Amino acid sequence: MTRSAVVNFKEELKSQLEMLRKELKEVSTGCVQVGSSAVLVTGATGFLGVFVLAALLKQSPTGTRIICIVRAKSTSEAQDRLQDTMASYGLSTLLSFESTSVLATAGLELPRLGLSSQEYETLLHEVGSIFHCAAQVSAALPY
Repeated sequence: MTRSAVVNFKEELKSQLEMLRKELKEVSTGCVQVGSSAVLVTGATGFLGVFVLAALLKQSPTGTRIICIVRAKSTSEAQDRLQDTMASYGLSTLLSFESTSVLATAGLELPRLGLSSQEYETLLHEVGSIFHCAAQVSAALPY
């Protein structure tokens, strides 16, 4: 009988987070230019998206508008979900709803990303960069 190695999940997570932070820093450096259009982030309440959003909030020039599409029934519920996610990773001090807009959606897979016609038209005219971090995650699906 072979013994499996003991995994220290806390250390493993810490290591993975540090690696992700380094990669995000490399990717996000210089990706948003002064005077550019708004930046759209999908999946900001997920593991990858929250760190992409944090990197954008830290490194984007002052005045850059960041728009997050969050699955929720209302804008206030979407804002609460985003705040809770940021807080759970110790990133809540970065979030400001003065520079970050949150749109509620029933699902990105729906027509117009699940947004109203007006919200969708606004995105079409304002967004210059997209960070698509949303994913369908389910232990029951046969990926």
